[in-house]
Amino acid sequence: MKDQIKYISVIRVIACISVVVLHTFYASASYAVNEIHNIICLSVRNLMMWAVPGFVMVSGVLLLDGKREVGLKKIFSKYIMKLFLSLICFSLIFALFDMAFVSKDISIDFIKNGLTNAFKGTGWSHLWYLYMMIAIYLLLPVYRIVSQNITSKELDYFLVVLALFLSVVPVVNKVINMDIPFYICIYTIYPFYLFLGYRISQVKVPVILSVGLLIAGVIAVCVITALNFKNRNDLLSLLLENYSSPLIVVISFSAFSLLKNISSIKNNILNKSIMLIDKCSLGIYLIHMAVLKYIAVSLKIDPFKYGGTAFICLEALAVFLVSLLLTYIWIWCTGKIIKKQK
Repeated sequence: MKDQIKYISVIRVIACISVVVLHTFYASASYAVNEIHNIICLSVRNLMMWAVPGFVMVSGVLLLDGKREVGLKKIFSKYIMKLFLSLICFSLIFALFDMAFVSKDISIDFIKNGLTNAFKGTGWSHLWYLYMMIAIYLLLPVYRIVSQNITSKELDYFLVVLALFLSVVPVVNKVINMDIPFYICIYTIYPFYLFLGYRISQVKVPVILSVGLLIAGVIAVCVITALNFKNRNDLLSLLLENYSSPLIVVISFSAFSLLKNISSIKNNILNKSIMLIDKCSLGIYLIHMAVLKYIAVSLKIDPFKYGGTAFICLEALAVFLVSLLLTYIWIWCTGKIIKKQK
């Protein structure tokens, strides 16, 4: 179990960094001075799309494991409550941020705006992840019944059916320009990733297969990104910008299975760093967009005036480190408050 937790932490940390890189390069694309720079920014952004599926797959490994006790009380009091409070809190913070740095007209209305955004889903776009995970948690008791009573062959069949109808069929529909009338009664790809992560945790995927699929996926994403930039169409956009895309499924599977094969990390400092970032991963996800928006709105830094791609990489690193620091301070402060209340 300790080895499993270690590789889970590594995956969560890399996925966390990937989210920051994704949004930093995507934000920088608007400053691109030529076609090549734009394609590079969008290619990096599209390659990092595996990060959210990676987070969901990690949840599948941890929460569908029959050895872990995950009852209704724990689901609601720990998992759902944590995300709900995070949603309310950061909706208020982001509403205040918009008043302070965008409209520059701070008033008590930020409370009304923040609560309205939280319950209508009209706040900052990256908060969609919280709504999605709350939905996952609400059905987790049912998912756990399935995972604990299904055979390996049945689980493989279940994953193939989900992948076929939620990932492949939408692409086929675009290609043939019609809607195939056959469907399954699940409309979202995320339960697929939940069970895929759980299944990968049970088997050893050959490294050569993971590497081969990852290389093929990376090449395909880069080529299709360039084609889509030159001649944008719905099919190519579907392959790049949707978590149900077969390309995103392949890259997510190969990246997750490859990272799972990482041996235990012996370096004590690196190990502690990974555990720290892992602990702060949700906070980093939530806060990094505010740091990015501050750079774009207040500092108005054009990365292509300071070295282009290399500067964007440094910017992503800075955004990540600042987000990590702010999250650590947040956790430390809330921990102190909780201790005083006790």
